[in-house]
Amino acid sequence: MLRFKHRTHLALSLLLLIIPSCTKNIDPPQKEPIKQMTESIPHKEGRLIIVNHNYDLGDIDKGSSTQCKLLLRNEGLEDITIRRQNQGCRSIIFNNFPARNKSIKSGETFGINFSYNASLMPGRKVHQLSFKVTTPWETYMLETKIKANVIEYVSTSSRHIELIANNQDNQKDMTISSIDGSLFSITNIDITKNLINATFDKNIKSDKHRISFQISNKSIKTRQLGRFTINIAHPKEKKAEVSFVILPEFKSSSRTIRFRNLANTPKATRNVTIANRLNTPFEIKNVTSTKGLLKATISELKNDKYQIYFHFDIPPEYTSNFVKDTLLINIKGRPNSTIHIPCYGRLE
Repeated sequence: MLRFKHRTHLALSLLLLIIPSCTKNIDPPQKEPIKQMTESIPHKEGRLIIVNHNYDLGDIDKGSSTQCKLLLRNEGLEDITIRRQNQGCRSIIFNNFPARNKSIKSGETFGINFSYNASLMPGRKVHQLSFKVTTPWETYMLETKIKANVIEYVSTSSRHIELIANNQDNQKDMTISSIDGSLFSITNIDITKNLINATFDKNIKSDKHRISFQISNKSIKTRQLGRFTINIAHPKEKKAEVSFVILPEFKSSSRTIRFRNLANTPKATRNVTIANRLNTPFEIKNVTSTKGLLKATISELKNDKYQIYFHFDIPPEYTSNFVKDTLLINIKGRPNSTIHIPCYGRLE
């Protein structure tokens, strides 16, 4: 028994001596560095790439249209489908985009023809395109950029003009000039809804022209937005575009009024300020409403302004949970200048 204990003690001592000597020379496992995969590898789930990624169209004349092609290749082992995501770009128009049920086969290179219309402001343009790619295993987004440098050869003294209705002296003048010094003439001017009359001399050929604008219909009740296109005979430019806005003579501090929590505060009061954009004196004749559900009082302020206080006066027999009426502010001596302010709220 004593001999057995002695042998066991000796074996344990040797084992303790061996373990440190073994672990001392064992290095910890080294992690392999993560490598960025740059080469194209086939994927079983399908993999679409854009061959001409970040397509740069170079210099394009403003107003011109260029035909281009975007190349896509399926480098995966499965067929895939593709759909457009962003539709808001006016400059890029696709001509043969794949239908929803059309698949791009494995290994297939597909060309999407598109036209680039350089109708935007001049300068460097970058358009972001997004495509939704669907494989048998997953759906992911594919993005690319279309770049272009839009060059213009004529410029206008203003790209936006503002006119006010009922203004006797409401004439706006602007010039259109040739940047490169080329002589040109104005052939005609197209105007939205014929809201503005344009005066120019189409018999003159020069590097600079003067155009005068006036409102054709002075009884404008609401805000009108539009655009006029100046068509020219220039060696490198076909047209120039300018936006415009026609504003009514009288303005309100709010266009629409929403009444909140009418159930608890049925007599809640709102207010608006009425002013004249021409800064001329005026008088409010009266304030009514289309359904008779709004009651108003008028308070005159300084600097030819008025403040209107109003609230809903709902009769007991009114059963709807939603109330709506339009406030009518009538200007004395101006039957065509009534200001309309829609008002609404909930009674529940």
